[in-house]
Amino acid sequence: MADRASAMIRIGGTISRNLIPALLEAIECDGGKADWEGNSIEFSHIADGHILEVCAYELIGGQFECVEAFCCNHGIAFVRRSDACSGAFGPERAVHTGDRAPRHYEVNDADQIVLNQRELNDLGSIAAANAWFQAGDFALPPLSIGTRESPSLCRENGDG
Repeated sequence: MADRASAMIRIGGTISRNLIPALLEAIECDGGKADWEGNSIEFSHIADGHILEVCAYELIGGQFECVEAFCCNHGIAFVRRSDACSGAFGPERAVHTGDRAPRHYEVNDADQIVLNQRELNDLGSIAAANAWFQAGDFALPPLSIGTRESPSLCRENGDG
């Protein structure tokens, strides 16, 4: 059985109104809910000017596989926070700004990004480390519901 953890994903940025049903399908595919009590996400939860929050228990790898792929394929921003799975992986934050592949950050139990010595050495300077921390603290914009489809903007890069 795969290692699993609970997670919450916050979705924001521009989304075409005609993509909302497909987003709802992706949320359902991952078992996403409006809250930890298990209330379903409905069309009315996706509102202009608000950030959509979705939570789920027992996600493989602590990831919203369907939702993250959907957002990535349509250039929709998200920030995911997943809990640890004892003995398998620690807590993590994934940040997708809508214009490149998501970046993954190790976090502590207080959701603060942590940086180990090897990662600091790889970054090479305090300025680069500060930029790395800033990127991890991405300020997710509220949803802006448009009328046309967003282009596919997610592509792999070496941004760790």
